Amino acid sequence: EGFRKRLFMKDKKLYSHIFFPETGLMNRIPWGRGNGWILFTLTEILLHLPRNHRHYEFFCGMLREFAEGISAHQDANGMWHQVLDRPDSYAETSSTAMFVLGLARGVRLNILEREQYGAVIRRGMDALLRYCIDKHGNVYGVCKGSGCSMQAEYYMNLETAFNDDHGTGIILAALSEINGIF
Repeated sequence: EGFRKRLFMKDKKLYSHIFFPETGLMNRIPWGRGNGWILFTLTEILLHLPRNHRHYEFFCGMLREFAEGISAHQDANGMWHQVLDRPDSYAETSSTAMFVLGLARGVRLNILEREQYGAVIRRGMDALLRYCIDKHGNVYGVCKGSGCSMQAEYYMNLETAFNDDHGTGIILAALSEINGIF
């Protein structure tokens, strides 16, 4: 609840990358992988939390609202971008894999509707296979990592890396998760 209170941008249904406690401000920049970690972790909680737990429905509601925001920012090729609400930022591999995994898991857990999210998930997975992984299994387009900034351009200028660990494992996890629902 504290995380949501400090970082959730209700108008975008996305999360800000960082909250600065000294100023009480968030940067209002929805960094792709930062949002990916939130979606992944939220589905991890729901995967293990008993359905009769007093916070289960609260977390389901968080997932549904967040899934709407995430889905609204998928590009025409099926990818998500380094800064989610900036289509002029580059298409980023690890966040795309995290969103595919999280949305697919939400469908598998019967929290998200297959009819609403199935096509989003498939477009994301198809994009990963088409644009991000070559025939030898090499992975491209993964942001190396991030500090934090109040400027979107900072995130947009972060470099990508070849076969970066921020992307390879989550792609495998996404492939595994999608295999369970399609």
